[in-house]
Amino acid sequence: MKFIVHESISSILEEAQEEELTYIDMRTVATLDEAKKYHWFDSWHKKGKNHREENGMIACDRIQKSTKRVVEISSLDELLQIQERFGGLEIVNSGYLEITKQINI
Repeated sequence: MKFIVHESISSILEEAQEEELTYIDMRTVATLDEAKKYHWFDSWHKKGKNHREENGMIACDRIQKSTKRVVEISSLDELLQIQERFGGLEIVNSGYLEITKQINI
């Protein structure tokens, strides 16, 4: 499974490789119709594609990709080795389309 690696450890984690990922831009507005009333709507709409309503919010996939450092972890043992090297770690949702989890320390 692939994980985005938080910037605080990405430069010292040799296994991490750069990947181009699609950021999911979510806004706390329930519907696209409601979002049209806000000053940011036109800019948000132009910068994204696949505009949708999900989980009580609106979302779109940003057209411009973001470069993130990513590590592939194949087992719990590998994850625990990273934890041993860097101390406590946290796995959180990433906000990116292709890789949905991120490792933070």
